[in-house]
Amino acid sequence: MTETSSKLQPGTRNSDQLLDALARVLASNTFAEVFRLKKFLEYVVTETIAGRGDRLKGFVIACEVFGKEDPSDAQTTTVVRVEAGRLRRRLKDYYESEGKKDPVRISIPKGHYSASFSTTARESTRHGPPRAPGAGRQLLQQPGVWALLVALLALFVFSVWKQWPDSTAESGVLPSIRPTIAVMPFENLTGEDPDNSFAAGLTEDIAIDLGSLSALDVISISSVLPYRGHEVTPREVGIQLGAGYVLQGSVRGMPPNLRITARLHETGSGRQLWAERFDRRVGDELALQKELARKVATSLSINLKEEDVNAFGWRYTQNKEAWYLYKQAMNLANPPSDPARLKLAQQVFNQVIEMDPDFAGGFAGGAYTRAFMVFFRHSKAPHADRQAAVELAERARDIDPSFGLTFSALAFIYLSERKFELALEMSAQAIKIQPNDPYITVYHGFITAANSDLDGGIDYAKRALRLDPLSARTPYLNILGLLHFLAGNYPEALDAMKRNQERGGPHGPGTMQFLGVTYSKMDEMAKAELSMKLADTMTPEDYNWEDWFLSAFKDPALPHKVLDEIEIIRKEIETSQ
Repeated sequence: MTETSSKLQPGTRNSDQLLDALARVLASNTFAEVFRLKKFLEYVVTETIAGRGDRLKGFVIACEVFGKEDPSDAQTTTVVRVEAGRLRRRLKDYYESEGKKDPVRISIPKGHYSASFSTTARESTRHGPPRAPGAGRQLLQQPGVWALLVALLALFVFSVWKQWPDSTAESGVLPSIRPTIAVMPFENLTGEDPDNSFAAGLTEDIAIDLGSLSALDVISISSVLPYRGHEVTPREVGIQLGAGYVLQGSVRGMPPNLRITARLHETGSGRQLWAERFDRRVGDELALQKELARKVATSLSINLKEEDVNAFGWRYTQNKEAWYLYKQAMNLANPPSDPARLKLAQQVFNQVIEMDPDFAGGFAGGAYTRAFMVFFRHSKAPHADRQAAVELAERARDIDPSFGLTFSALAFIYLSERKFELALEMSAQAIKIQPNDPYITVYHGFITAANSDLDGGIDYAKRALRLDPLSARTPYLNILGLLHFLAGNYPEALDAMKRNQERGGPHGPGTMQFLGVTYSKMDEMAKAELSMKLADTMTPEDYNWEDWFLSAFKDPALPHKVLDEIEIIRKEIETSQ
């Protein structure tokens, strides 16, 4: 068999095919965390499809994609050449792995920035004289041939089984491929207040139900809420959120009688997998959301277990105010390296406890903030705070043993004591309980890396970002950037850290330190020195950041990759003064 490639020209008839090809690439794991490259690729492909490929010059792309505006700056067009090279390599990696069977392939030919498209078809190639009819059957009748084939098949199955990840493993190992879905805000056509409507509650409840499934990645509700009130196509959602599937719907009528419609789309092909209409009365929400969650899972060929179905409809609290306040407190706690934010979040978690003492979230959140106060060495009374964190976590576990943040808090208590294996065990338990919680996922990535598994840590940090790609006040990009640096992936580290800055993400002295050492590795010493000076102004005088960082990893060689580079930058600063 050989592959033949034919050019596919942009045009009206082919536009849907080309946009499908783009959506597949942007939603892939290969492009999961490289935001600048995704933006670059989307821009050049859409411009090419629109017939403006001949206008794609270096300076135009620098302005439109990378925000450069000074034509006299040598880096203005240099950045485009560098990123174009990275994009070509990333596309090559994609089509050699996930995209091997894609019907349309995208490329950026060297010397040009416009996109090129080709279709790949397989055709049979025969060498030597034609075989006689029945030659295949005669071969199989040869003595020993069947035994050889069976042995080879067994060897192949065994090799695949050995490499296939176990999604139920206690260690929380990620399966290599699983579908990603975005539950879009159900359109509210009832005239109710959008923030307190049946539609708003239904959207979140379905996302929570689907989020309990370990075989499915569910985009966080915080990343889909910005789409409320805006008309977007499933393909657009797939490109922007990296979702392979989109659930959309609407609620109309006058309470208590409501009509709910739901539609499930595959974003790559644009196909509608199913659509259904439900007539319900207010008060029937639980049965409806369970039915919708079951239909979505079945449509995605997810085998539901009895415990999965029983979990649909379960909520940690029926007090919506307590639930929303809990989520606000989680955002307040970032970055956790900032003691003022941790103390403020701690006060809000106390309010959650007062609102609903039967909700584990308030107690788990209190344990979480105290655990970080100890871990980051902000606490003035670490022994007392550690003990308080353990007691709060135990209270949360007694109320609800299925609340994952409880185990994440315990994990960081163990990490503060350098009990790395116990920390990983607790964190894996949190992931097993709440597989689609992005905070739990990214912290598991950090703890995995702290136990010297950098590749595993990066995978979890990437997944947290896939689950919640739009929320700015989250630590996903910070942690991903650090882990990429420790693994020696300096362009990816810089990409993650700059992306965090561009979208107004959390940053503190540690973030600036990591950014500085990454600039240093990329031979941008002026920016490295500036970052380090800013870090120094942000670091409290009584806080020894280096000591904390050294204690955070099992292998001291890992933090020394950062600390040694910091020394190099400091010497450069001293020399230049």
